[in-house]
Amino acid sequence: DRDQWTEESSSDEVEERSDEAVEKEKKEEKVKTKLSAYQDFEKNERATRIKENLLNSNSINLEGINKTYIYGSVLIVGIAVLCYLLYSTCNNPTNVKHINANTSHDTSRVDQFSNTIKKIKNDFPSQKDILWLSLFKRIKYVTESHPTRPAIMILLYNRNKNVAECIAWKVGKAAREFFNTPAVIELIGDSDMNETDNELVDRYRERLQKNGVMIVYRLDEIPGLVAQSFHTFCDTQNPLVKRAVLLFTLDRSRLRNVEINKPTRIASEVLRLLWNDTLNDFKLNSLITRLTDSVLEIHSEKDDFKCFK
Repeated sequence: DRDQWTEESSSDEVEERSDEAVEKEKKEEKVKTKLSAYQDFEKNERATRIKENLLNSNSINLEGINKTYIYGSVLIVGIAVLCYLLYSTCNNPTNVKHINANTSHDTSRVDQFSNTIKKIKNDFPSQKDILWLSLFKRIKYVTESHPTRPAIMILLYNRNKNVAECIAWKVGKAAREFFNTPAVIELIGDSDMNETDNELVDRYRERLQKNGVMIVYRLDEIPGLVAQSFHTFCDTQNPLVKRAVLLFTLDRSRLRNVEINKPTRIASEVLRLLWNDTLNDFKLNSLITRLTDSVLEIHSEKDDFKCFK
């Protein structure tokens, strides 16, 4: 009996241990399951974060790529259009001929006018180079595309009227040819002139617009009331005709003050002496300022000088 009890007792202990082992295994299995689930959660969380980062990165990159693509496309289209325009212009014989013809024509006209001035210069060996250079530059200016003012020049002489008037006529003729206009307007000063300034402007306005060149000989002979018209003709701020050349001849012999040696000052004093009695100071000063925009001195030539027109 004792042995049997011992066997039964041992059997019970084995069963208890077996139950404990099973219970322990179950607990361990639960722990493993929880641990595995936690690890899976961590993996999924990490994968989600990586995925989100990749999506954000791709979004940013895609935005940058889109901007780069847009800018690049615009640049390429712009270059293509520019190349097309350049190609069309350069390979169109009509355009090339037109551009070359205009450039060549303008250059030819300027060269021809320059050569004409040089020929005139040879006829007047006593004159200084500055005279011809000034005449050329000022007349050339008004033939440019958009002149803003006429060329106004006084040829100042001392008793050598024939030389001054001959130069004025030849240069005026050369300017007319340069402008390719019908004729030169010539006005000879006379103390008996009695037109009002408005009448003179009305008479010569259209002719000056058409011909572009006007020579006024003997400005010193024109009465002050008539000379007021040149205030309108010689306006450099709001000119009557922008593309025009106005040449005046003026005798300085009336001025006795030999201390004055600058041409502009001499011309101003002569005109003031002539018109001081008929024009008030405001009108006189304004008129003189416009007339003396460029004063060029004329020197005497040889006694046997003759003007060949």
